[in-house]
Amino acid sequence: PTGRSLIGALLVAFALYAVYLRIQRVKNGQRRNRRRTGGRDTKTNKIKKGPLSPEEKYLRAVPGRSRPKVVVASEVLFEEKEESKSVSIKEDATSHLNSMCRHCDVFIIVKIEGTEGPSDEDIEKRLGSALEASGTLEAGFQPHRILVCSTSTGKAHIARHLLPSLYMDVEEKPLKMVKEFIEDTVLVGAQSGGTLKSSTSFSAYFSAPKASVNPAGAAGKSEERTSGPSSVRRRPVATTS
Repeated sequence: PTGRSLIGALLVAFALYAVYLRIQRVKNGQRRNRRRTGGRDTKTNKIKKGPLSPEEKYLRAVPGRSRPKVVVASEVLFEEKEESKSVSIKEDATSHLNSMCRHCDVFIIVKIEGTEGPSDEDIEKRLGSALEASGTLEAGFQPHRILVCSTSTGKAHIARHLLPSLYMDVEEKPLKMVKEFIEDTVLVGAQSGGTLKSSTSFSAYFSAPKASVNPAGAAGKSEERTSGPSSVRRRPVATTS
């Protein structure tokens, strides 16, 4: 009798363990589905179905998702002040940029052509002042993520190295060079002829209805590649923190 009781207890234990494993598989599958479809909407706390909009991806927190990386060219965000020879963030970009910095790791690429331009330190100081005035530093942007290069190809090398989820630029060339490696590449201020997503401005990409953002066409892979010597200036590219 003792032996039969022991065997019965073992069978019950194995059955319970099998049920436990099945429940865990179901729960893990549900977690993967929530990540794939965007998790929960932070406003309604309901399961989000379908693909996320740009606003949901980059301006809101998505439960269960790590912070996305975003690379933005300085021309997209900043404008020159001729009277004071300084720069400021474009008025319509401030709110969206600050929201992005709260939920994403944002990197800003600055292209300075020639060898007689300002030093990396001067560039960081000028842009840092504008970012501080707009509240962007307080929102979470880190000044060491201002990265400097001297050519359009240099921009592409930086973006290829960082592998962000979103890359926004006013130049078509670097976007085309990396679009096959990056989820969202957006040409700002111009039409791309169907090969890239495009938007009239930084803020329009996040605030306009989806239909107003021109989607990328079914173009083949770009013939341009990011191989060859890099044009990134002096400072090594920071990848985290």
